[in-house]
Amino acid sequence: MIRVFWHALVFGLSPVLQKLVGLVLLPLYTHYLTAADYGEIELLSIGTGLLALVLRFELRPGYMRAWIDAPDEATRAGLFRTVLGAMLAAGAAGGAVVLLASGAAGEALLGHRIGWLYRAALALGLFADVVALVCQATLQAQLQSARMVTLGVLQFALSATLTAWGVVGLGAGPVAFFIGGAVGSLVTLAAMLAMLRPVWRRRGGAPADLAGLLAYSLPLLGGGLLFFVVRNADRLAVSQFVSVGDLGLYAMAWTLANLLLTMVFTPLQTSFDVWRYEVHRDGGREAEMAGFFRIALVVLGGAAMGLCTFGADVFARAADPRFAVALIYLPWLSVAVMLQAGYSFLASPFYVTGATGRWLRVFAIGAAVQLGLSLALVPLFGVGGAAASVLLANLAIYVGAARGGRHLWAVPWPQGRVAVLLGTTLACASLHGVIRPDSLAFMALADAAECLLFAACLLAAGLVTGGDLAALTRLAASRGAVLLRRV
Repeated sequence: MIRVFWHALVFGLSPVLQKLVGLVLLPLYTHYLTAADYGEIELLSIGTGLLALVLRFELRPGYMRAWIDAPDEATRAGLFRTVLGAMLAAGAAGGAVVLLASGAAGEALLGHRIGWLYRAALALGLFADVVALVCQATLQAQLQSARMVTLGVLQFALSATLTAWGVVGLGAGPVAFFIGGAVGSLVTLAAMLAMLRPVWRRRGGAPADLAGLLAYSLPLLGGGLLFFVVRNADRLAVSQFVSVGDLGLYAMAWTLANLLLTMVFTPLQTSFDVWRYEVHRDGGREAEMAGFFRIALVVLGGAAMGLCTFGADVFARAADPRFAVALIYLPWLSVAVMLQAGYSFLASPFYVTGATGRWLRVFAIGAAVQLGLSLALVPLFGVGGAAASVLLANLAIYVGAARGGRHLWAVPWPQGRVAVLLGTTLACASLHGVIRPDSLAFMALADAAECLLFAACLLAAGLVTGGDLAALTRLAASRGAVLLRRV
């Protein structure tokens, strides 16, 4: 488990650095972009995200499983070349669709057509994101954490620089986000292909069984599409029943809540996705996996409290006041992200045993709950109804994953303590909206008090133990010693 957390820490350097800079730039953007501009960015991102999801066929889990089970490097080279060829074809086809159809799609979604430069940026960004799947999965399977961190930082630096120049310097508006993102993605894709040259240039290795990979992945693609509904039905409902401007405000709340995903959960999952196959193959280590699950959610809860207190106050002071209302929904969305992280870990039995069809049924229930609640609550309560619907939908998936997975792989997930953690996080984070002193000094004291209350609740509930603190100390000491020797 120590090795998994160590790689998670390394994987986490890139998103942490990116989001720290992103937090600095975010208040700057709010003074140059309107809420309607943010709504436009959100809708177009949803559209291209859906197309990318379909084109990638959710091949990553099946590809990583095949990579880990491959008997030799030649077999892995054949696997890489096969999937890379499929992704190149899919990315090119998707780019062509975007170029031809995004003008009319933009008119339907936004009320106006988008130009050819806008379409080209969307198409190239989509192409790079689709093809990057096989490169990222290969580096992840090799646990090339340092290289992935370096690439992530460089990609973000390039994209952020171009975006800031376009938004602030040129006044280009939303299109600058997609131009900067496309250039950064293309440069990173080229760098990954260069890094993986020893793999795709290796002689020998028969083409992989692409049909078998697709058979494993298609149920996951169905689950991915249903998860897309869970992730986006609330925002689409806001755009239809309220306004694109209100969608921009709600999207800002999601931007803040997604910091938990990119800065905390994604690094943990990147390392965990490889480790869980090893644990299942070895057998007898289920308690270790349950311990990882508990600690990971505690870390997420602590990060959520920091975001909903200190982070929210910094954003409210720095951003345009028009966007401060987004903070009302931050506690609900943060707990929804925690639930999403939780059921991503709980999905392990479905993945390692190949029972992906059952995982599809779990997501079908969650998507139905999300769609129904969005259509019912958003017209009645506006953006607040959207936040409630996404929280309840993720809760439904979490419960389904917990109940369905226990028959596939007997991992002793600590569900009772996790329920306490989720309730405590929501209560303590929501308390911040009640206690809102004007003075900066009293605001900092109130934030510290809320975080201490949260920590006390975790200790009282046994969610954090002396063994956890001792393990953290050993990890810091051992890895610190390694770094010092290298220096």
